[in-house]
Amino acid sequence: MPIELDRQQIDAALPKAATGRIEASFASKLYATLHPDAAVIDSVVLKNLGFRLPSATDPKRLDRVVDIHNGLTKSFADLLATEDGKYLVQSFRTAYPNAAVTDEKALDLVLWQIR
Repeated sequence: MPIELDRQQIDAALPKAATGRIEASFASKLYATLHPDAAVIDSVVLKNLGFRLPSATDPKRLDRVVDIHNGLTKSFADLLATEDGKYLVQSFRTAYPNAAVTDEKALDLVLWQIR
C-alpha cells in the first residue's frame, strides 16, 4: 500500500532531516513526483512569476514556503486559464509532441526556460 504524504509533511520532515534546513525546491520536486500536476519551486520560475523565497533564517520559513507554493499553484492555474498560458502549453506540445507531461509541468518547463 503506497504511503500518502502531504506537502507540509514533505516540507517539514524529509528535507530538514537530511540537511538541517528547509529545502523548498527539493521538497516541491518530491511532492510533484507524487502529484504531477503540482508546481515545483524553482528560483527562475519564482522570479518569472514575481515570487521570492524567504531567507533561510526566517523563523516562519516553513509557513512562508507553503504560502509561496500555494501562490505558485494558483498562479499556474490562473495562467493556464488565459490565452497566453494556453499558447505556452501548446508551443511546448508542438516542440515536444511525445512528452507525456501535465499542462502544469509543460508550463513550468517553459517558464524555466525564460531567463
